[in-house]
Amino acid sequence: MSFNSNQNIQQEGIQDVLKNAQIMRVAMVDDNKPYVVPVNFGYGDGRLYFHSKMNGKKMDILARNPEVCFEMDYGFELITNELACKWSSRFKSVVGFGTASILNDAKDKIAGYDTIMRKYGGDKKFEYDEKQVAHSSVVCITISEMSYKFKGKWDE
Repeated sequence: MSFNSNQNIQQEGIQDVLKNAQIMRVAMVDDNKPYVVPVNFGYGDGRLYFHSKMNGKKMDILARNPEVCFEMDYGFELITNELACKWSSRFKSVVGFGTASILNDAKDKIAGYDTIMRKYGGDKKFEYDEKQVAHSSVVCITISEMSYKFKGKWDE
């Protein structure tokens, strides 16, 4: 598969944001009402992972409706000006959609945790407490689409 230059910019931009963003916001719908939460996340093999307590509003919503929208960004800078209408900002962001699944198998959870830990802790080998793994949830988002947006000047 070949990409045109615009597709290359999209793919490179998406990878850049996935690597550098520190927080992902996950939006869900509960009884026709939007609900959004910030989470730590990891990305690997075309999927996003985050962890959570086993119960609570977020997990209840995902159990009823696994369709999600997500957003992550980094590099935000406010650009001021003497004229209010000339204020602007600089940032890079990704917005996407996918289907969330709650992982139940301990091996699957640990693989998800490993993906998250690689993002924040590097490639070292991590150990996990079996009880904590058993009493926590890992959510895997299978991505259906993502788009990249940037604004402002970037040295690349």
